[in-house]
Amino acid sequence: MNLSAWALKRPILVILGCLFTLLAGVRAWHHLGVSDMPEMNFLSVTVSVGRPGASPTELETSVVRQLEDALASLPHVRGIKANIQPSRAVVNLRFAPEVHPDQALANVREAVQHARSELPNDIDEPEISQPQVSEDPFAVYAVLSDRRDSLALSTLIDTTILRRVRKASGVSQVSRIGGTYREIQIIAEPARLQGLGLDVDMLASRMAALSVDLPSGSTEIGDRTQAIRTLGAPMAVMDLAALPIPTVDQAWLRLGALATVSDTMARPTQSAWLDGRATVGFDVPRAPGTALINVAAATDRAVASLRGQLPPDVTIRRVFTSAPHASAAYEAATDSLVLGSLLAIGVIYLFLRNLRATLISAVAIPLSILATLALLYSLGEVLHQMNLLGLTLVVGVLVDDAIVEIENIERFLQAGYAPAEAALVAATEIGVVVIATTLTIVAVFVPVTTMMPGLSGQFFHSFGITVAAAVLFSLLVARAVIPTMAAKWLHSRGPAVVVGPWWSRHYQRWLAASLRHRWVVLGLAAAAFAATLSLVPGLPQTFLDERDSRQVSMSVAVPAGARLVDTEQVVRAATAVLRRQADVASVFAQVGTSVPRRPNEGKLMLQLVEPGKRTLSNAALEVQARADLAAVPGARFTISHSVTGYPKPVNLQLKGGDSAALVTWANRLQGEMARLPVLQDVTSSLAETSPELVIRPMKDRAADRGITTQTIARTALLATDGVSERQLLKLTFGDQQVPVRVCLPDWIRGDVLAIAHLPVRGRAGFVPLGDVARIGMDAGPSQIRRNDRQRQVLLSASLPPGVDLGQALAAVEGLEGISLLPDAIDWGFLGDGEAMGEVFEAFGIILPVSLLLIYGVLVALYRGFLQPLTIMLTLPLSAVGAVIALLVTGQAMGVVALAGFLLLMGLSTKNSILLVDFALQSQREGLSRDAAIAHACTQRLRPILMTSIAMLTGMVPIAIGFGEGTATLQPMAIVIVGGLITSTLFTLVVVPAAFCAFDDVYTRYRRRVSPGT
Repeated sequence: MNLSAWALKRPILVILGCLFTLLAGVRAWHHLGVSDMPEMNFLSVTVSVGRPGASPTELETSVVRQLEDALASLPHVRGIKANIQPSRAVVNLRFAPEVHPDQALANVREAVQHARSELPNDIDEPEISQPQVSEDPFAVYAVLSDRRDSLALSTLIDTTILRRVRKASGVSQVSRIGGTYREIQIIAEPARLQGLGLDVDMLASRMAALSVDLPSGSTEIGDRTQAIRTLGAPMAVMDLAALPIPTVDQAWLRLGALATVSDTMARPTQSAWLDGRATVGFDVPRAPGTALINVAAATDRAVASLRGQLPPDVTIRRVFTSAPHASAAYEAATDSLVLGSLLAIGVIYLFLRNLRATLISAVAIPLSILATLALLYSLGEVLHQMNLLGLTLVVGVLVDDAIVEIENIERFLQAGYAPAEAALVAATEIGVVVIATTLTIVAVFVPVTTMMPGLSGQFFHSFGITVAAAVLFSLLVARAVIPTMAAKWLHSRGPAVVVGPWWSRHYQRWLAASLRHRWVVLGLAAAAFAATLSLVPGLPQTFLDERDSRQVSMSVAVPAGARLVDTEQVVRAATAVLRRQADVASVFAQVGTSVPRRPNEGKLMLQLVEPGKRTLSNAALEVQARADLAAVPGARFTISHSVTGYPKPVNLQLKGGDSAALVTWANRLQGEMARLPVLQDVTSSLAETSPELVIRPMKDRAADRGITTQTIARTALLATDGVSERQLLKLTFGDQQVPVRVCLPDWIRGDVLAIAHLPVRGRAGFVPLGDVARIGMDAGPSQIRRNDRQRQVLLSASLPPGVDLGQALAAVEGLEGISLLPDAIDWGFLGDGEAMGEVFEAFGIILPVSLLLIYGVLVALYRGFLQPLTIMLTLPLSAVGAVIALLVTGQAMGVVALAGFLLLMGLSTKNSILLVDFALQSQREGLSRDAAIAHACTQRLRPILMTSIAMLTGMVPIAIGFGEGTATLQPMAIVIVGGLITSTLFTLVVVPAAFCAFDDVYTRYRRRVSPGT
């Protein structure tokens, strides 16, 4: 079907189609949400299990291994990882992409339920969830007051602020940072209880039995059925103190006579600081599938509505957010899109010198973009840097087909054809050309969107769909809209030609020389390509190039066993150092974690000043921060900017079943890595040993007294952590539930001798804990990592300035310790190194698949095997300029640059198709081969230059890094710009030589096979 002929006969339908596209596109533009990056989610399920007081070693033996055995047999499980810390273990399962998330979650729940009987009875109920990348907080707020303490601020946040923020559209679960909560403490003296025949456990149990509300059936009163409830829970603290508790001799004593009842605050496990000032904060994540900027705006409105309702001494300050960077990147992408479009249109006018023809060609840009936006909206996508910058990258491509159409129509108008006839004849003549040039680009993105693995695949999936859709829509515009408009708006007066005779004369001399010395030209081209290949190993390698943002995050760790107050002192000192940086606007610190409890760790979130006011880039600022923080004693700081979830770019994994051997080799390799000049800040996941108070039951003596190991452990747990709200009651005050904790005085918890004298109930009464157990100090691992059901050690390192990831990984691979590792220990890279390896491996598959698809498209269109080879000759030659451009600009070879090479493959064939197709048509019209290719080159010189320069100018804004956020795709634009320059030059010189040379070879072959021909 000739779409152009159909459209020329039905101009009204074409106009209606354009109007519909405009309306749909404008509507989509206004309704599409805006985010910073594509939503990248991995099908994984997390099982979190808590066991109060348990060490990592105990959790590994009693919980994690049982869960791993139960979960490993599930279908489509790609990997199992476990992170074990004191009192809590987290097991993460990674599933194959084809598994439905709900099915994966159901399978894990069923497996955990089956394994429940093999797990200890005192564990918390396992929490099963599916983590989402989008659930990471995009904003952090601090709540400040000069009059209120931590408890008052925490209560205000929990009861007022968080409830309002959670109602904002798109907001996920909001969490408080720092602060504390109200708690009713029942502080019992062991000696007092022992005198009455009680211990803390018995006291807690009897309180729980009396302080409870229970359903008690129902009854009919009159003509209505009424539920019956028994209300035994105290309604106030004084009611709790007056609660009668039975003793062993059947006497009843008030709780207040047995223990001290106090309405107080819980011991804090976490704190928050803003620029060194104590505060309480909250973070805001967004729900999966929502748009960052839209959710951020809704959150800001919710917080603004609160300011009038809060007490005058309370202020809310946003201290950390990724929304401004995303918004600035969105504006920069749209500005680049507009600028690239204007530059491309300007190029068209300079060549055509005809305003009407220029405007007709320019129509392809808004129509193609708006149609693409309408498609994205219908697919439920959001606008982000990848699809917006993808549109910007191909803005010059969108007018290419239109340029070819309008230039050919102009040529026939100059020959005396009527406008309608010229439009039909010209469109028919180049129909195959336009279709071929578009389909070669689409063919490139089929493997990109379907075969790119992991994080890279999700990163470029939307990009590939956007580019492919845009060029397909531009094909429809070129075949239907452009001829229709040209038939109505253009007339026979030809446009002035900017490419003057001197261009033609010089080019014709070069062309004649190329055709005479065709094999020399091909040899030089092959030599240029070979020289380019020799330059490739010298290119720096990376996964994703680092980009400047308005935030910097870093973690801090002090020696294991440190108290929360010790970590706070370190964090405040670090904050004072960082605030001396002119580019740092504020420092928000989170000290300690609650689940699992890690008081020796913290997180610093630096909000930077606006990019226009910055004196240092992110990379330079990080170098300066590392140097300044070296003056803070007793702490280790790690700056995190890896997109793969690991805080550092280099991550060497060791795993095996022999823990002792694993530790030995990990320590050796850590030392070797620390001596490498291409690495810095080398750390090991072999966490420092954490001090432990170890209780070893004397089993014979305990058995004689009827005391079990569980009883001894329970006594120690109650003495230190107490009976928590999970095991006891909560008092209800209005709409707030206040937990009740039964515990011993602080002086007992901090005194080993006092713990040894704790009474333990036996068969014949109470005995001191020290009589049935040995109590002493020891040390154990504060963290255990497992991967694929084996112990894992992770050696991580940062990169010094000027060192690329590929260089660092190669140095690690060459370590002596790596070559000597025993077979029982497996090693490999994780994080950025693993992702980079996956990308390069996938590129080795995607590249030949893309070449085959392009070749298949050309073979199908030209119904032959030889001419597609001539057309595709520009593919390796375009790599010459691409590699040189990367070297000159200092850009690294990463996933973005590799994607640029793939897109370049589709673009660089366009000019060859123009030449070869026209030459074949000229041969069919009776010209000789040499005359046909010479005629094609002179006739197609102008459209080739127009399309190439239009594509180049359209990509200039991204190639030069115009605007915030465009640096993400800058390597891709640089690859394409460099490749298009050389591919255009080689197309005009090498392709004609190859056209004749290949035909010479084919002619000789036919004569040899069929001498009579």
